[in-house]
Amino acid sequence: MSNAVTTLWTTSATLTSNATPLQTGLQFAQELANMNTGGAGKQTLADMNAENANFLALQTPQQLGINSLSLAVPERPINSGARQQTTS
Repeated sequence: MSNAVTTLWTTSATLTSNATPLQTGLQFAQELANMNTGGAGKQTLADMNAENANFLALQTPQQLGINSLSLAVPERPINSGARQQTTS
């Protein structure tokens, strides 16, 4: 009976020591998966911010061009071609 208990304790200690690296590997894999998921979300957000900045960079010269053209070409009066009635 004593030999059986000793064998049981030895086997239990061996299983415990073998399980520790497996648990560490599992924890590492879970943390890596969580980090990749969070990193992908941040990358998508960063891409959207970069695209928004590019859009604004392209829109600004366009808006400046439109404003300069509106200043360069004077507006015509709406009734410029209509005859004016004279009162006698």
